[in-house]
Amino acid sequence: MILKKKIVAGKYAPTLNKDTEITSGDIVQIVSDVRVATTKFGDKQVFEIKLPNEEIRSFWLNAKSLENIIDKYGEDTTQWINKPMKALVGLTPKGMTMVILKG
Repeated sequence: MILKKKIVAGKYAPTLNKDTEITSGDIVQIVSDVRVATTKFGDKQVFEIKLPNEEIRSFWLNAKSLENIIDKYGEDTTQWINKPMKALVGLTPKGMTMVILKG
């Protein structure tokens, strides 16, 4: 049996490749309101960011990024649109690349 990955194409930008499309210190711009995406791990908050090369990517919010953005721009996600954030890129204890957005 041959199984293929399901590729979901839609109206949203492709997901950010944390290993190749962003580096620590990059300034990204939030360009959409937050939406909720349901995954096998539960509901996740997602929005689009504009990278320094002007490409748009979907960014899955982690808890630390969410805290930083709320501290900087408040709880109303519509107020985040067109706001800049600095990207900090590092490795988790398990060796996975993690991006944290910081004001």
